[in-house]
Amino acid sequence: MLNDILLPMDRFETESLTGLKNRNYIFGKNGTGKSTIVQQLIEQCSEEYDVQVFNGFAGIIKENDGLESIALGAPNTELLSQITQLKKEIREKQILISKEDEGDVYSAWLDSENEYKNEQAIHYDLLKEEGKRIFNRSELKLSRSFNRKDLIAYKNKNANEMNRLSDQKESEMLAMLHVSELGDISVDVNIFTEVEKFITIVNDIRGRSITKSLILGFSGEEERWVEVGRKLHKYHQKCLFCDNDIDEQRLSQLDDYFNVEIEELQNDISKNSQQLHRLKQRLTKYPIFTNKDIYPKLQGLNNKIAEEQSKVLPRFLLMVDQLIEGLDEKDASKFSELRPVDIHMIDISEMVQDLLTLQQQQKQIRESINEEQNEARELLKNHFMQVAVTKKEVVESFAKVQSAKNRLDEDTNKYERIKKDIREKEERLKELVALCVDEQEAANRINDDLLSLGNTSFTLEYVKPDDDMIMKGQYQIKGKDGKIRSVSKLSTGEKNIIAFLWFLNQLSVDNDIEKRIIIFDDPMDSNDDATQYLIIAKLNRLLRDLGDEKNVKTLILTHNVHFYMQIRSRKYRNHPHFMLIKQGDLTNVVSIDNKTDITSIYELLWEELIFAKDNAKINFMWNTMRRILESYARFLFAEESPAKLVEHINDDGKGAATSIYYEALLKSLHVNSHIGYETDIDLSDTSVSKLWSDFEQVFRSLGEMAYEHFTIYSTLNRCD
Repeated sequence: MLNDILLPMDRFETESLTGLKNRNYIFGKNGTGKSTIVQQLIEQCSEEYDVQVFNGFAGIIKENDGLESIALGAPNTELLSQITQLKKEIREKQILISKEDEGDVYSAWLDSENEYKNEQAIHYDLLKEEGKRIFNRSELKLSRSFNRKDLIAYKNKNANEMNRLSDQKESEMLAMLHVSELGDISVDVNIFTEVEKFITIVNDIRGRSITKSLILGFSGEEERWVEVGRKLHKYHQKCLFCDNDIDEQRLSQLDDYFNVEIEELQNDISKNSQQLHRLKQRLTKYPIFTNKDIYPKLQGLNNKIAEEQSKVLPRFLLMVDQLIEGLDEKDASKFSELRPVDIHMIDISEMVQDLLTLQQQQKQIRESINEEQNEARELLKNHFMQVAVTKKEVVESFAKVQSAKNRLDEDTNKYERIKKDIREKEERLKELVALCVDEQEAANRINDDLLSLGNTSFTLEYVKPDDDMIMKGQYQIKGKDGKIRSVSKLSTGEKNIIAFLWFLNQLSVDNDIEKRIIIFDDPMDSNDDATQYLIIAKLNRLLRDLGDEKNVKTLILTHNVHFYMQIRSRKYRNHPHFMLIKQGDLTNVVSIDNKTDITSIYELLWEELIFAKDNAKINFMWNTMRRILESYARFLFAEESPAKLVEHINDDGKGAATSIYYEALLKSLHVNSHIGYETDIDLSDTSVSKLWSDFEQVFRSLGEMAYEHFTIYSTLNRCD
């Protein structure tokens, strides 16, 4: 990044301007070398940076006395004859290709296009018939969308005699398409691990121990009979069998006997018994594949698996039966802890692996056959398409299409060359017009800012262009009274503010430039009082928006003491400040800080006000506020009394009530700062925050620039 600028030794005592940062301020009287520094910046930085310089309105604004208007950018009257000639040439070219004028070039192109379309239609009809013949070959399994377009695409991209098959190869490919396709097989190897899982579950159930009731005792058959009777008589008072009364104590004893633990055991026995019966059915139906379902390559493996299954499946069915019997035995002896069922798993890992291999390879072979058959179909399709497109009648028709296409291309190229010539001339015409055009949006933005000048404001009125008489980019000056002003009456300051605002607008339009240096070389030179603060406010806003943008460096050079004190940063470490001091024939560049910088009485007033506010000195605040408002009124509105600021307050919709309120406030400031006793305002009831809020509201009501002025000065910190 830019940090130093070399200075010419015949003008400066200092070899270079060092320590530059993102924002830089240079103060120096006329003749101390400010313009030289600007020139050095342009020469040394233009290759790396986009250097933008504002140094007045020259080159941006030019008067047009005949139209009583100005142009934002000097108009070039010589462009008019060039534009007229270009328009004539464009019209002549347009006639040649005009449909309405039946131009020669257009007519020739139209005849060629019609001939090409006719020959193409004949050719397409031939290809359509050939496409039908190929589509009707069912063994190719072509999609319903196959038609002449596929033949056209083939001829344009893939036509090759290498695609033509010999008679023997054609027969082989057709035979391949008749090979039968077998489906995939599905094996369930998890069924065997389920048997092993049930061995654990059944033995767990058999090993459960439940304590019997000490009062009652039944045999196995009696238990089942009594349990059913207990459930049937739960909501009855008489026995369903003998019709005798049921003793409640007896029912209670039976409930204790058949407790929750018994019910849980019964549920587990029943649930797992049902699952084992279903598992037995699956084992009974477990598939043993016949060789007709298996590709020949895998029939040996299938035979091995079938032999293994004939031994394994009966063993597993026996295991399941044993497990079911084990649950039945436990069901009959719920209160007894039974020994585990004596079942030992057999090793079936080899058979399981063989089943999985058979399933996988069956699928792979099927997919391989599909690929081979698909490849055969593709070869045959290309073969038949090659035969079709090389038939004599098709070849001769295509030759006629190509001949017509060549003529059409020739006429089209001629037509397009003329269109291109017209476009180029139109682009050139746009370039010439653009040289004297500034967008209306820029003028609208400038007008928005010019309205803030109050009684001295004016606006730019767009002059609608006439192609034969007036160039674009012309603006008349309309005063606040709505009347058009003579451009000769524009002051230097007014021209300068228009140019300054236009310059800022261009910066925002071109804000996508990566590395930029923005230079303001005496932007306040020869400005009216009414425009000075607008420039200060807009510059402050630009600097605030830029912030610490690393790729943009800003330099502000001025000889105007008042402008310098208004625009400077006061953050000396982050934003370098320099002073140019003439010493004989050479200029010395001096870095300045808060101790050596220029100080104004106006700034001291704000510092006194902030001190009074921080220390709750209300009377001191009133007096200082009056002096600040007097200074501000004289500077911006040329008013001697702060009470007259009310004339400049913006109407916020409340009408006269707003003006009366602020007139009273300003008058009270004036009265109470000079009279040491209570008059028409009692200060004893006034708080520091209320007084400060009212003072802030005065500036807010004077407009956006006034409030920005308040914001800057109310946060003065001279220790940065």
